[in-house]
Amino acid sequence: MNFKRSTFLILIIGLVCHSLTAQKLKDKIIGFDYKAPAELAIPDIYKSYKVTLTGDVAANRDVEKRLNNEKLDIPGLSAVVEGGVADLEFQLKSDRYKKIFDEIKISGEGADKRYYVKRDLVIPKVTVYVMQLSPEKKFLYKMEYESDTVIFKSKQVTSPDALKGYYGERNVEPSFDAFLFGVYRNYLNKFRRHFDKYYTGYLFYIKEKEDIYDEYQDMVKTMSKDVWDGTIDGQLTEKKKIQVKDFIAKSEALQDYIKKQQFKDEAEFISAIHSNLALAKLTINDFNGYLEHIKAITQENVAMKDIYKEFANNYQNYTIRQLDTFDYKSFFAGNWKLVDLQARYAMDINNDGTLNKHLIGTELNDCIQKESMTFSGQNLTYHGMSKRDCLPSDEQFCWKYYNSKSRIGQYLGLGDFYNGNCDVDNKMELYFVSNLKLVLSTQAHVDPESDTTDDVLLVFEKE
Repeated sequence: MNFKRSTFLILIIGLVCHSLTAQKLKDKIIGFDYKAPAELAIPDIYKSYKVTLTGDVAANRDVEKRLNNEKLDIPGLSAVVEGGVADLEFQLKSDRYKKIFDEIKISGEGADKRYYVKRDLVIPKVTVYVMQLSPEKKFLYKMEYESDTVIFKSKQVTSPDALKGYYGERNVEPSFDAFLFGVYRNYLNKFRRHFDKYYTGYLFYIKEKEDIYDEYQDMVKTMSKDVWDGTIDGQLTEKKKIQVKDFIAKSEALQDYIKKQQFKDEAEFISAIHSNLALAKLTINDFNGYLEHIKAITQENVAMKDIYKEFANNYQNYTIRQLDTFDYKSFFAGNWKLVDLQARYAMDINNDGTLNKHLIGTELNDCIQKESMTFSGQNLTYHGMSKRDCLPSDEQFCWKYYNSKSRIGQYLGLGDFYNGNCDVDNKMELYFVSNLKLVLSTQAHVDPESDTTDDVLLVFEKE
């Protein structure tokens, strides 16, 4: 998978040893920008795409034609010319917009008086479906975007009669079509940005007239300029892997040296080097090592810790899908606490008059906050709670991980052991996976007063 490269800004902190006791890292942070792996991955077998509209919005063929002429700039894909054959189809689906305000407005006075139409519209939820067209048509995955309110203002004219084309249900004026085109193009741009993600990282060195500091400073500059210059995507060359491992050894040696100097604020500088080590181990896919160093970063550098966690989660979500071999049993092992249950649509389960999509802590009783799941080998225990009486209710499963090396077709399969093998009878899409965060897309019975199930995202965090 090829990703566009971005320019590295080599901005690195110099920490002067003779004033170590007077400096605070939180006041000295400067970062360098780099491009991380895309949140979505399109397999290399697909080379071209086209955009189509479905649902009520498909009635406007002029908008669809203009959207097809838009270049989404997705790595590895090119747009087909009109009438051409594409490998993929991005289907943008939405119901017809709803008018919540529509009237003629007046601006100015006297000779400067002008009339225009102001129209407030609700654009219902927009879904972009990714469909394979060749060699056979099939659904691959979808991305959903919440409904939004937009405001259309027509051109200003000197007479209300000149607005007849805008006003009412006809909506035949070209500028309104152009407005709708801009609205739906914005949703396609949101979709495109899943393939393009930038982060800020930090590397630290200590500036002092001793060889160990000078060598480390030079190495930090080399790492930021040559090794991590551009996209960090888990695909380092063997030469760069050796450089990273050497950087890890030098960082650990510097930590030991600083400890021997007994500086007053040595903990902050040890913490800063832990952040260097966290990034280094992450990029050679040592996820457990990364976690150890993230946990060692002190409160002084909490902002840096949060940024690295965000990057690390997305990095792992991409990288582990690309690996030919990976120890999933060790990766998932342990207890995962349920921290969020997101419904597709906002719901009012507790009948308090407020709609929410994030149901834990708002719509569901507190007992669900005690739910978790534990992976041990190929066994999975779900520690559930009865929704009616809040009593524990454990369920036992075996599990399998299904990986097709893209965001497409990632599943956690659950079932029972049969003749020593895991007989899977339920698959949940792995919407997101890292060793800190796990998101499963499935159907669940969330409303105890209803017999129906709803599409939900179950968000777990590692304890």
